[in-house]
Amino acid sequence: VLKIASKKDELPGIKVTTFFKRKYVYPYVLSHVVGYTSESLPDIEIGKFGVEKSYDQILSGTNGYISTTGQIIPPVNGEDIYLTIDINLQQKLYDSINEKMKRESLGSGGAVISNIKNGEVLAMVSVPGFDTNMFSSFLSKKDYEKLLSDPNLPLINKVISLPQPTGSTFKPFVGLALLDSGTIDK
Repeated sequence: VLKIASKKDELPGIKVTTFFKRKYVYPYVLSHVVGYTSESLPDIEIGKFGVEKSYDQILSGTNGYISTTGQIIPPVNGEDIYLTIDINLQQKLYDSINEKMKRESLGSGGAVISNIKNGEVLAMVSVPGFDTNMFSSFLSKKDYEKLLSDPNLPLINKVISLPQPTGSTFKPFVGLALLDSGTIDK
């Protein structure tokens, strides 16, 4: 493409147009983990949510261009990152939480499965999810307002973004602290 663009004066009637369109393979299942990008300037996408936002500087490469001297400067890919998410486990967790939410008429929720030996996050689900591919093309004001006005807050990651009371998993730590401090002895 850059070679053709560099010869635009020699090729009348040909115009090179580039565009960027991200395609997310698991748009709902990984919506809160991977997140999405959005165009900030023509041909420049930046991470707006999830891993796309948190690791934007690492994932972003540089666009190729033609210098003022006519030299073709090729694009440079961003770096790869590897997540510990197990997609099969993620899909099962997503499906089971959605089933429970429907069965019990609940609007939203979330869950995490982690490796207790090393802390790796193997699955993290927040429901309802949203179609991250909506953000890869023009998102209408109507569609965006629908997401924002949804009482179940699909754009909020329930696992990490909402203050929740600690659950039963915290009780053993309280008990150990009380035993350790001598407040209780049994």
